[in-house]
Amino acid sequence: MRLAECLGLDTRKYQITNAPDQEDRSIHPLESTIPDEERFKDAVRLQLQCRACGESLHFEGPILSYECCSHEGIICKNASCNKVFSVPSIVAQVECQIRQLTSKYYEAWLVCDDAACGSRTRQINVYGKRCLGPNRLADGCRGVMRYEYTDKMLYNQLLYFSSLFNVGKAIAKSGGGSEKQG
Repeated sequence: MRLAECLGLDTRKYQITNAPDQEDRSIHPLESTIPDEERFKDAVRLQLQCRACGESLHFEGPILSYECCSHEGIICKNASCNKVFSVPSIVAQVECQIRQLTSKYYEAWLVCDDAACGSRTRQINVYGKRCLGPNRLADGCRGVMRYEYTDKMLYNQLLYFSSLFNVGKAIAKSGGGSEKQG
């Protein structure tokens, strides 16, 4: 805006980028107070594939996926296979999915929040967050460019994967840790 003023241009056109977003002004609850079902609703679900038969399953943790959990570990849901997933196999598959999502974050795709525009790019323009429109001529679109996969989304995804293997949290959630032995 200051540069436009010095050049003698209309500064009203550039005030959009300096206005704080509506999201920034709203009050959000602390992330730790939001229940896991709400917090991880947009997270990509963990998919594990059996090395023996090739069957894949969505693992939702020891409580929600209790039918495929045993004392030996995670068991293939294929009735004819019933093999236990090896720990290195689980680690490799989780690591592969984490790498895919981290790559998605570092691709840094930007999308316009105006539904009529639908512009998607990896280049930030000289106007900051302002969208240049689908034909890049800065006409007709008043949308704001936002990251398609944000750092908050990646952080919540990593927390989701971590929560799947948190046995202490699963015991507390199931009520097993609250009983006293007499």
